[in-house]
Amino acid sequence: MKTGLNRIGLALGLALGLGLSATQAMANGAWGGGDLLRRRFADGREYAIQIVQGVAQSPFQETRAELRDWISAHHAELVTDLAQSMQVWTEASQGTCARTQYRAAAPIVLSFQTCYRTSSTEDAAWLLIHESVHHFNIVDEVFADEIAGAIMKEWKAAMLKEMPICKNQNNVVANGLLGSWEAEMDLAMRMNPEAAAKIDYAELSFVEDSSAAKLFTGMGQCAFLAGHLELRMRLREGEGFTTKIERSPFVLVEHNGTTVLVFDEDLGARPGRIDYHPSYLQLARANEAKDDLLFFGGDHGWEPHFPFRRKR
Repeated sequence: MKTGLNRIGLALGLALGLGLSATQAMANGAWGGGDLLRRRFADGREYAIQIVQGVAQSPFQETRAELRDWISAHHAELVTDLAQSMQVWTEASQGTCARTQYRAAAPIVLSFQTCYRTSSTEDAAWLLIHESVHHFNIVDEVFADEIAGAIMKEWKAAMLKEMPICKNQNNVVANGLLGSWEAEMDLAMRMNPEAAAKIDYAELSFVEDSSAAKLFTGMGQCAFLAGHLELRMRLREGEGFTTKIERSPFVLVEHNGTTVLVFDEDLGARPGRIDYHPSYLQLARANEAKDDLLFFGGDHGWEPHFPFRRKR
């Protein structure tokens, strides 16, 4: 089985033009590893910086005085340290995922063997904040834990009041969604014939506006993207057609490991009130952006999706 999987992987790599033949790759020792893990911690550093900056004006009312005073005194320096501390990866096993010295902006040594347990960007951010606390000559592991934990807790509380934007260059949907899309009716008749039979034409447009995220309170998470959407549809009704134009603010978030579009179910019918409605989204990249496909789902992952292509 392993041999078969390896052959499939090599064939796919060659088909994608990765530049080395299988023989060359093995001979040159060109097998890479840990790229996703490195990316998770690189993203984690950006997220950690955003978190610490985001709680600059937070009251930390539920944090004990010793921790609150330390954060207040070192807040700006902590942001700088997170930005300046290099990440050095090692193949060697070590007792913990990360190790560092007790001096400003010291390199943070991360172990492939141990850090694989870090399953999310948020976990990576917490760990990097913890390590940066050590750079202020804090030897006590528990105190470093408590500082990182207090900052993360305050950040999550702040997200309930106002949703922040957390850009992620690896989120395919967020980085390709903006613009206009039109229904791919031939594919729709195969994927979702019941809905396709009712639709003569449909067009979706997405415009970025980060301020729209402020309308979505109480969700307790970041948005990859926020803005306004417009849906234009020509629906079949009897022997005629009805045209509908609907608009709503939206945010793009993660839910159950999948990118979800959240918009106003009432589509602005009640100003000042948002009734959250989720729809699962998938975006398939093509060689050329004009051939990308967007799959618009329902509020459950098992529901059929409706396909769109970029408007030409």
